[in-house]
Amino acid sequence: MFLPDGHDPDSLVAEEGATAFENRLNTALPLSEYLIQQLTAEVDLTHVDGRAKLKALAEPLFARMPEGIYREMLAERLAARVGMPAATLKKAFVGEAKRSLNPPELAAPYRSRSSAGRGNLLTQAIMLVLHHPTAASAVKDPRALEQIDRPGVAVLLGLLTQAAAAASPSTAMLLERWRDLPEYERLSELAMAEPPVAEPQAAAKELQMAVEKLLQEYGPGRRMNELLRKAEELGLNFDEKAELSSLLKSKGRPRAAP
Repeated sequence: MFLPDGHDPDSLVAEEGATAFENRLNTALPLSEYLIQQLTAEVDLTHVDGRAKLKALAEPLFARMPEGIYREMLAERLAARVGMPAATLKKAFVGEAKRSLNPPELAAPYRSRSSAGRGNLLTQAIMLVLHHPTAASAVKDPRALEQIDRPGVAVLLGLLTQAAAAASPSTAMLLERWRDLPEYERLSELAMAEPPVAEPQAAAKELQMAVEKLLQEYGPGRRMNELLRKAEELGLNFDEKAELSSLLKSKGRPRAAP
């Protein structure tokens, strides 16, 4: 139930009385019905494209819901609106939840130093924060990671921000803040795995290096270097020149004439 602007339950009862307030409660929509109404209002269910769009809009919402009878019943109601078997829709939602829980950068298992590899760079960085939360202070500008559009980077940024904001950060504290989110199970697994390094000082250094490498490999600097090389070897078209100019300005470097 949505209250009129400027009102809380107490002020509304005082203004219109308990009976009127109870009538509001009795006529309020259940949350499930409100959710379906909001989703269906954005699409045309008379066409296949509209039903496909409804499914796409609903997937990320269902991925964040805990498993249980409520999600099952809501999926069945939505399936009836979309016009597809409930089992098919539920399977699609389960797949979306798993992708959210295990994006590629988090899914690869960590390997110890003695093995052939050490896991991917993002997983290493996340494990370093989980096992050594105080190491997060070594990353001077974690918000620079916002420039990277890759699955899992938002998780690392969230952990770094949480750890840096706490007076005495701990692994348990970090995990607790993710308890109701899809990433919690995977983060718990990483927290229980063998730590990348044992010493906090070494962890801080490695975490800083990992973040710097992520920015080098996936940040805007990579694209800028690609354009600079192309400018020297082949030349750039109009759009590429404009893109390079923007990247150079954002880096605070003098503008080059390709």
